Amino acid sequence: MVHEFQSIAKKLLADFERSSNLQHQGIKGVARERALVIQLLKDHLPGKYSIGSGLILDSSGNASKQQDIVIYDGFSMPVLQNFEESKVFFAEQVYATIEVKSNLGREEVKDVVEKAGSIKQLRWGSTTEPSIFVFGFAFRSSLTFEQIRDFVQKRVNKSDKGWGIGAIAVLDDKDGRTGLITNVDPYLLGSIKVYD
Repeated sequence: MVHEFQSIAKKLLADFERSSNLQHQGIKGVARERALVIQLLKDHLPGKYSIGSGLILDSSGNASKQQDIVIYDGFSMPVLQNFEESKVFFAEQVYATIEVKSNLGREEVKDVVEKAGSIKQLRWGSTTEPSIFVFGFAFRSSLTFEQIRDFVQKRVNKSDKGWGIGAIAVLDDKDGRTGLITNVDPYLLGSIKVYD
């Protein structure tokens, strides 16, 4: 499994570097990065999962912030609104979200935490919190894994909601490492797994 992760990370980082050399006005950085991750997901997720981006809405009318990647059930339940690049999903049909960053610095970490928080305030029916896993993904980071973990925990503690982020994957941190931070929440120290 470790070798598979390393192989995928190297390919994604190489594709990211190659695509960053494109100087075409029609290609936006965010769309390019998202496309690389979406292709990876399509290659590895079972067919029952659909991939999109947009807002998540609960039955009380509360909406999340715009999510870069939404993994959802596209077979059993239709999306609420379907625009070209953005959709509106029912909270009950969403499995996971991924916030994609080219370079993960403090402001980008703050954005990931805020978007995760906007999901955690959603409800199924009237009271139940939906089981939506929230992930961060970065091609590069100006922070080390330890700095990312500590900063996320401080941000989550400030929100005082008692929730965390499932995992943050970084292909190239400040120290040149590839790995994951899992279970980043205010009560447990996030576990760091480095794949060199």
